Amino acid sequence: RNKKQKPTIDINSDDFNKFLFQFISLFFAWQEIFIKNNVKTLLVSHSCYTMGIPVRILLRKKVLTFEVKENRLKRLDYSNLNHYSETTLYPSIFKKFDNKQKKTNLEYANINLNKRFEGSTLDLPYVTNSAFNKKVNKIDPIIKKTKKIKILILPHDFVDAPHIAGDFVFADMYEWIKYLSAKSNKKIEYEWYLKTHPKMGDKYKWYQNFTKQIINKLTLNSRIKILNPDTTHNEIINSGIDFVLTVFGTPAHEYAFKEVPVVNASIFNPHSAYKFNIHTNKLSEYDKIIDNLKKIKLKIKKKEVLEFYYMHFLYASKDWFFNDYAKMLKSLGNYHFQWSDKFYEYWILNSKNNSKKEFYEKIARFIDSKDLIFSIKHQNK
Repeated sequence: RNKKQKPTIDINSDDFNKFLFQFISLFFAWQEIFIKNNVKTLLVSHSCYTMGIPVRILLRKKVLTFEVKENRLKRLDYSNLNHYSETTLYPSIFKKFDNKQKKTNLEYANINLNKRFEGSTLDLPYVTNSAFNKKVNKIDPIIKKTKKIKILILPHDFVDAPHIAGDFVFADMYEWIKYLSAKSNKKIEYEWYLKTHPKMGDKYKWYQNFTKQIINKLTLNSRIKILNPDTTHNEIINSGIDFVLTVFGTPAHEYAFKEVPVVNASIFNPHSAYKFNIHTNKLSEYDKIIDNLKKIKLKIKKKEVLEFYYMHFLYASKDWFFNDYAKMLKSLGNYHFQWSDKFYEYWILNSKNNSKKEFYEKIARFIDSKDLIFSIKHQNK
C-alpha cells in the first residue's frame, strides 16, 4: 500500500514521472525479450496494468494469448482486449440456444439473481460482505419521501484501474465524482445520495478508507447526502430511488432488475450490449442526460437483464481449473485465502480427485473452439 497514493494523476509530480519512465523501460525490455525469443503463447493474469504491455506487443504479432484468472479463462485479441470486451458477444451467443434452452436458462438466472437480493455472494465471490440483506438497517434514514427526483451515486474506488474496461466519459473516477458534486449544486430540483460499498475486511479495508476520505473531500460543499455504507440496496430500492449513476458497476443490472433506470458513464461496461441501461461516452451527452432525467422513459425488459445475468455469471464458467470453484472457496473459508498457504494445503489434499486427463481435455476443447471465453460449453463433453 503506497502511502503516497493519490486519487488522480498529477503529471508534474516526481512519482508519476518515475512511474512513466519505468513503464516505458518495461516496454523496451519486453520488446527485446520477444525479439530474442520465439514466443508461441502468452499467459497473463490481466490485460491491464503493466502486464498489458507484453499482451499488446504479442497481439500485434498474432501470438496466441490467454488471460488466466482464478475463476475466468479468456482468449485475448484486439476484439477482446479490455475487461468486459467479451460481453458484447452475449446476445449473439444466447440467440443460438433453442427456445426450450433459452427458457431454462432464464429461469435458472432468475433463481440465482434473486438469491443475491437475499444476501448471497456466491456469484460474486470477491464480495466478502453482501450489499443486499433482508435485515433492516436502522443506522440512518434512507431516501426522503418527496416529489423530487432522487439520484443514487454508486462510486468505484480511487485506487484500482479506472480504465480497466476502456475509456469513459471522465479522465478518472476522481473527475467523475468532482463533476457530480458540482452538478448537485446546480440541479437543486434533484435529491442527491451517494453510497460506497459495504464495509469489508482484508485488502479492501485500506481501499475503502482511502475512497471514503476522498469522497468526503469532493462532496464537502455539495448537496450530496452520504448514506451509511452498510445501508442495503434493498432498503434503498424500497425507499423509492429514481435513478442510479455508475461507470461500469454491477448495480447496472441489479437495479435494472428492480426496474430502476441506471446511467453508465461508459459504453465499455459489461451491460453495454443490452438496452436495459443508458450508456454514453460523451461528456456533452452525459451532461444532457443528467440535466433531463425527468424526460427519460426507459423501457426495461427483465428478460434482457436475466439474459445478461445468465451469460455473465452462469454460462461463463468459473470452473476452468477446479471442477467446483465455489466448493474450493467454501473449503478455504475466504475468497482472499486462495492466495495463501491454505490454498496449497487444499490442493495437496484434493489433487488426487482432479483428473489430469479431464482437465487437459476441457482446456483443449476451449483452445480448439477459438471462442473468447471458457464456458460451460467447454466444461462438458
